[in-house]
Amino acid sequence: MTRKLWIALCNAPNNHPLFRRMHDRDQFNDDRPQRHLAGWVSWVGVLALYICAILWPALMNTPILIATLLLSGTVLGLIWALDVSATIASEQEFGTYDVLAISPPGPLGICWTMSMACIHRNGAFRRLNEQHIWSIRLFLAVPLMIWFGIQLSPDYVRVAPFAPIAYAFAAVAALCLDHIQSAVLGVLVGVLSPTHTSRRFEAQLFALPVFLIIQIAAYLAAIIGTSVALLVLREMNGIIEPLVDVGAAFFGVAIIYVVREVAIILLWRKLGERLNATTTERDHMLRLAL
Repeated sequence: MTRKLWIALCNAPNNHPLFRRMHDRDQFNDDRPQRHLAGWVSWVGVLALYICAILWPALMNTPILIATLLLSGTVLGLIWALDVSATIASEQEFGTYDVLAISPPGPLGICWTMSMACIHRNGAFRRLNEQHIWSIRLFLAVPLMIWFGIQLSPDYVRVAPFAPIAYAFAAVAALCLDHIQSAVLGVLVGVLSPTHTSRRFEAQLFALPVFLIIQIAAYLAAIIGTSVALLVLREMNGIIEPLVDVGAAFFGVAIIYVVREVAIILLWRKLGERLNATTTERDHMLRLAL
């Protein structure tokens, strides 16, 4: 489901009249500068932690590295959840939502189109997924995880020289999955929030804890699952210690993916129920975006 929704997010309905209206209306009148501020804050935080890893290695541990890698995705998803929920709720406050909802795409199609206008406003979605932006992310993540793999134990490189590279692959997987799933979760939560209230502030107040609870639950599940996996694997004889740590790292990434995939599926179904969209209508909307 993540893949289908991500492809749908990437394909903006540029020819849809509602998309053009909302996109052009806010193109030069964006009153949400906090979106740009939060993005800069997240990157400054990543750079600060990267510098700390070089200057004060003793401060670095697994939780800090996880926060470094996943900070930007979580911030991005939260911003879009708040932005989308406020945009849809504002249409309800102005009394235009009910008129739009009776158009052929139906409530789900209208809400999805408005959410697409939010994330593609001023080319934000395109800029966040450009090649040079991902190059910067990988430049920050890969060397950090290779360094972490080497620092775990002086014997790691001698016993298992592949361990640092494996950590780098785990970092890349975590970074990509977190970016994609956080964006999808943010949009789904943002669209779902106005179905419970028609006021902008209340919609954002609903979106904030829901999004954070899902994210925190995924990270806690990964930490607990990784800890249990480490205990079990270390009890087994004949397994090289670096293999145990590398396996646990990939296991943690897999847990985060599965937990959020389940959350995305449940949110998508709940969204269909709240907006009275049948399974056929939901599948048709996704097929149009593919």
